[in-house]
Amino acid sequence: TQTQPIETDAAVKAVHLAGVAAERGADSVATGFLGGGPGAYVRRVLDDQGVRHAFVETAGDTRTNFSVEDGSGDPPTTFNARGPQISQPELAALWSRCRDLAAPARWVAMGGSLPPGVPPEIYRDLAAMAAEAECRALVDADGDAMRLAFEAPPGLVKPSAADVSRLLGRPVNTREDALVAAREIRALQGGGHAMAIVTLGAGGAVLA
Repeated sequence: TQTQPIETDAAVKAVHLAGVAAERGADSVATGFLGGGPGAYVRRVLDDQGVRHAFVETAGDTRTNFSVEDGSGDPPTTFNARGPQISQPELAALWSRCRDLAAPARWVAMGGSLPPGVPPEIYRDLAAMAAEAECRALVDADGDAMRLAFEAPPGLVKPSAADVSRLLGRPVNTREDALVAAREIRALQGGGHAMAIVTLGAGGAVLA
């Protein structure tokens, strides 16, 4: 039998973004919820990358997701866990942590699916908090969390074509579709200095 490779990655969006920012010379801090052995692994990855972090420890374990490829070249089959239940004290601790970190920051970036116990308004409220701290907000989310974020609104959003299709209620299949959608999303942000990026996977991305 042929041995199939197994790869393990700390695939949290905050981790990826903070790592890339650090590689580019930016002073970034990753935060969010981490717990248990999987959470300890994420911290170790960040330490190895030289990325600062200030996560809130949770009673439950950070979720572990699995992607399985069959070698055919088709997209992998992915199994995503829901994540741990977040308590009100844990949520309050994250809010306090973000407020402290935003004070000296230029950007606050947030994204990903929300674990149980975290309300869909969280990205809207964090984007508003960033504005109060006189820094800009980047949101990369889907569903109600993204829809509500426009009430803040964030200075930069980065949804995928699938996210935009659900948001606008129509297919976004081509680069031209994505550019039209990005312009509409930018209008939802109020125009001005707002930016909208729509990603198309292997097809690249568009920016308005």
